[in-house]
Amino acid sequence: DNGHPLRPPDPSHAAYWTGSAIITPEAVHKALEHLKMHKASGSDGIPAALQKLGADSLAERLALIFNESLATGTYPSCYKLAQICPFYKKGDRSVASNYRPVSLLPIVTKLLETFVLKQLQEHTSPDSTFSLPPEQFAYRAAHSTEETLSFVINE
Repeated sequence: DNGHPLRPPDPSHAAYWTGSAIITPEAVHKALEHLKMHKASGSDGIPAALQKLGADSLAERLALIFNESLATGTYPSCYKLAQICPFYKKGDRSVASNYRPVSLLPIVTKLLETFVLKQLQEHTSPDSTFSLPPEQFAYRAAHSTEETLSFVINE
């Protein structure tokens, strides 16, 4: 979206994290290979099966895009587009309130989000310099709402 061809991230850029934050083509290839074939394609209309089959051709290019996004702090606008679909909850199917909206994002968007989540979890793990306080329960693996309630009640 910045009008220039993608290039490897510039390590001197202020938004550049650490060497461990680079997303490798091998990691992208592995993620593409593990895509579930039945997943709905997003607003780009590219099915998971096609992306999985094209992993050899896509991995390096997607790694460049992902790393450029992390290095510059920008997010490609085409990754922000979602297809909104009604999802039936329960009750009478003819009643609109028995549906909730579901946003179908492009599969590559979900891949990038997965890599960012993994890096954030590593960055805030108990072994990290930036570990989260024990009172932080949301968005952490192995921390349930029951633990949050127990903490609040017992404090």
